[in-house]
Amino acid sequence: MQMGMGCGDTASKQAMTVPAAMVMSLQVGKAVLVPNSSLFLAKDAQGLFVIDGICTHAGCPTAYTPATNTYDCGCHGSQFALDGTVKRSPAAKALSHISACKKEDGSIVIEPLIKLTTTTGRIV
Repeated sequence: MQMGMGCGDTASKQAMTVPAAMVMSLQVGKAVLVPNSSLFLAKDAQGLFVIDGICTHAGCPTAYTPATNTYDCGCHGSQFALDGTVKRSPAAKALSHISACKKEDGSIVIEPLIKLTTTTGRIV
């Protein structure tokens, strides 16, 4: 399944590629920080997805905590589930999902400037 716009040759200049090895090593129920970004590649039982790790409360970066399987904001204590939904306030809005698609070689192309309006899309 492809989320959002374009993959490969039609990707924008801002597009980022996550190597296939990194994608294949990601376990179900976990997330990994995409290098040189505030984005996380995550995987649940429905598939892969990309989360913007910037807290929706005050714009601070979040950190993924494997022990609790959450994204935690160090500024004001907001906490988000693996899928980006709010677990603890003060944030009231979920973390954004970002457009991405999977190439034939298994790598993931992320369009970091394109936020999705849904949190249910997955890259299979």
